[in-house]
Amino acid sequence: DAASGALLAQNPYGLDFGERVAFLAADGGVHSVTTDRTEFLGRHGSSELPQAVLSGAALSGRVEAGDDPCAAIARDVEIPAGGDVTLLWLLGDAESAEEASALVQEHKVKDFDQRLTDNEREWRGFLDTIQVETPDKALDAMVNHWLPYQSLACRIRARSAFYQASGAFGFRDQLQDTLALLAHDPQLARDQILNAARRQFPEGDVQHWWLPRTGAGVRTLISDDVVWLAHATARYLLVTGDATILKEQLAFIDGQPLGDGEHDAFFTPEISKKTASLYDHCARALDLAIKRSSPAGLPLILGGDWNDGMNRVGEHGKGESVWLGWFLLKTLGDFAPVAKAEGDAKRAQAWAKHADVLKRALESTAWDGEWYRRGSFDDGTPLGSRNSQECKIDSIAQSWSVLSGEGDPARSTTAMEQATKLLVDDKLKIVKLFTPPFSKTEERIRIDQIA
Repeated sequence: DAASGALLAQNPYGLDFGERVAFLAADGGVHSVTTDRTEFLGRHGSSELPQAVLSGAALSGRVEAGDDPCAAIARDVEIPAGGDVTLLWLLGDAESAEEASALVQEHKVKDFDQRLTDNEREWRGFLDTIQVETPDKALDAMVNHWLPYQSLACRIRARSAFYQASGAFGFRDQLQDTLALLAHDPQLARDQILNAARRQFPEGDVQHWWLPRTGAGVRTLISDDVVWLAHATARYLLVTGDATILKEQLAFIDGQPLGDGEHDAFFTPEISKKTASLYDHCARALDLAIKRSSPAGLPLILGGDWNDGMNRVGEHGKGESVWLGWFLLKTLGDFAPVAKAEGDAKRAQAWAKHADVLKRALESTAWDGEWYRRGSFDDGTPLGSRNSQECKIDSIAQSWSVLSGEGDPARSTTAMEQATKLLVDDKLKIVKLFTPPFSKTEERIRIDQIA
């Protein structure tokens, strides 16, 4: 680009970003460029030791669409004896070549040190909302800085992590992440609650995850998704008192329901003409969660719960989730008063009745003697039992008996003592999700992608 001196690139065949233009530039001008990866790396070179860097020769200026592409720019720099030089490189993307050129020209003349100071001030204002001081300085650093920074920068803004780098929104993922930041910025949670509600089908189930630009995503039988919207909304109401959110009118999405034996389907849904209040979106989801109960009164695990990897424990529609029982019980207790306040006495009564049934089922069928089971497989085999060869004890079935406030106090105390004894590894400094691991599981059990 002659105006900005930037190297521009576009991939018109990209499905989601084909119209956007990437740019690479330097603040002090560029002396040579290439888009030929082989020229830059060398025939036997690598990104650690590129041939172009080792040789010090000017790049060829080759800019061709048919090459194995890269973006490489070079500039000559003179460093005086005992001196230093600051180099600024600009990398980004824009909606068009004109916008990319304008961005480069704008940022070339900005004071970088001032921009860094402004950025630090912005983060400090966000992080300083909550500060704790304890005898453990490492804990202070985690709570005051690293965890909220990661929650916002990685989980909310970038939505990129080691194993999930697509930039997709997860229905449960970003709801739970914004809840962690309720005190820092309640608007984040409000926006995400409404964003998630718009990814709900009229039947009450939701997209487990979706891509932000196209809305394409996956419809699944992951069982806990339908509880998170009401849980997040109840927490938001408790912290902010902002009941106006319940009146927000939001559209549903339309798509083909999953067929018999179909565990998930990826497609781009249509935006429905049908709308409902956020309260109704939450209520429909909870109604579906209650409907998905086993004869014993426990929630069906179906295509997996908070542990996505347990996606085949209940693939035939009979396996149960004890953890989801605690989570649903907690959410019903939190959201029933919301139903009453909204004048929905019928639902509030039905939810309270189911909560009683669920609590009795958890204590009568899930207690294993020293801890709560994780659930059961389709054939009725217990999951997370002292008699299990693998996954004898699972952490979240114990912790949520406490976090929900619904577990028998004596049993929950015993369960947490056993969880601490069996799952906390002081030598490795880890807390196991469950133990022993699944390593010899028979085909009839089949657990994929343990998370």
